[in-house]
Amino acid sequence: MADSDTQSGKYDLLTQLFELINTSSKQEQFTILKHLLKDHIDSYLFKIIIDLPADQQTLLHEQLQTDHFKEKDMEDQASQTIDLDEREAPRKPCLLSVDFSTEDISHNDIVRDISIGGLFIETGAAISIGRELELNFQIPDSSETMKVSGKIVWKNENGVGLQFNNLNKEQAELIKHYTDEQKEQE
Repeated sequence: MADSDTQSGKYDLLTQLFELINTSSKQEQFTILKHLLKDHIDSYLFKIIIDLPADQQTLLHEQLQTDHFKEKDMEDQASQTIDLDEREAPRKPCLLSVDFSTEDISHNDIVRDISIGGLFIETGAAISIGRELELNFQIPDSSETMKVSGKIVWKNENGVGLQFNNLNKEQAELIKHYTDEQKEQE
């Protein structure tokens, strides 16, 4: 029982931290990141780069080589965004519980970001690219459980990226409203 209470407390703390960071300005987030990483920024950047899919590594390489990025002073660079996301729809960071299954597995894990086009599931489940999943999850402030399917389009050691393939109009509008809230906060 104590382990369950400890895990619940840890989850509550992580949820609170996530919300605080999510509602902070980009500059505040950058300051928090610098404080947490101290002299180890390069190590963390290398780890993040290694975890990127190959197409995003290539895009990062191209963007870092541009004179536009190199000529900016340090203050400008702190607020400049390198866009590695070629998706048309904006992603919203989140912590949503998701049940997903295929014909031979069933899991409950966490959605870490979502857009009208798809989502990222943090999972240790062995799921191959191209695999179809059935998903059940709930958008905050909605009473409706979304039942959708999608295809795994990329994966890394942290989880899988899934592209939706059957959103109905109501589901798409609900996700769009949820992700648009993020843009309004920034």
